[in-house]
Amino acid sequence: MKKSLLIFSIIFLAMLSSCRSTKTSTEGGQYDPTEASSLNDRFADLTAQYDDWKDVTLSMKVSLISPKNITVSGKAYMTRNKSLSLSLRFLGMEVVAVYITNDSVFAIDRMNKRYIAESIEQLAEICPVTVNDIQDMLLGQAFLIEKGTMTKSMAKQVNLSALDVQSWVIEPKKAPELFAYAFAANMANQITALAVQKGGNAIAGCEYSQHTSTKAGTVAQQADFTINKGSQPVQASIKWDFSSAKWDTNSERTWSTPNGYKRITLTQLIESLPLK
Repeated sequence: MKKSLLIFSIIFLAMLSSCRSTKTSTEGGQYDPTEASSLNDRFADLTAQYDDWKDVTLSMKVSLISPKNITVSGKAYMTRNKSLSLSLRFLGMEVVAVYITNDSVFAIDRMNKRYIAESIEQLAEICPVTVNDIQDMLLGQAFLIEKGTMTKSMAKQVNLSALDVQSWVIEPKKAPELFAYAFAANMANQITALAVQKGGNAIAGCEYSQHTSTKAGTVAQQADFTINKGSQPVQASIKWDFSSAKWDTNSERTWSTPNGYKRITLTQLIESLPLK
């Protein structure tokens, strides 16, 4: 039952993604869903599209679509498998900054002069992902939680199955204790969706579209996230500007505790957000 609901979530997100994609879903030709070798070949091609990178600075637009409607600009600074820094700006001023490493999570709310500083171990009990996993999720690349970006050698660690003649699914054989996850891919062997379920219910998902080639290989220029929380889902979108991206400059952001700010917990921050 749980697996069928997970596949249903993937199908739903894949259908939405195919409507938004800038490339035709038949790119790459059709294949016989009954032939495992075809799926294995597709998995090998998908992972071959990923390249190594060290760091990147990206401009972005972040939109909260539901339950509020807010759009801000920002910058992302990523050091591969080490750190992720996000700076969100409104009317030219930084309003929120987030800094994540494999050890800690920091965030600043400049409007209310407060910040959080949490150990990653506390969050790992809920969602045991690494910085590498988060970077892949934001860029639209397939990954195995705590094992890194998917490679051809990981084929035995996933189940491959066909949705139809135009899309297929990658489902890790081993998932975290608290949730399961899977990816959908199109005929160009690009990730179009990520679905997450817990206890037989779809709890989160992401649609990926507007794929492009970069220093990191094939990535998605747009990621549309949905979190099923309460009676109304939280929906947000990230649009990346890869045309101005700066790759492998050996630049890295750091964190410093702000003076005069009140420290709160991550739970307090989430509970105070005006999402209703």
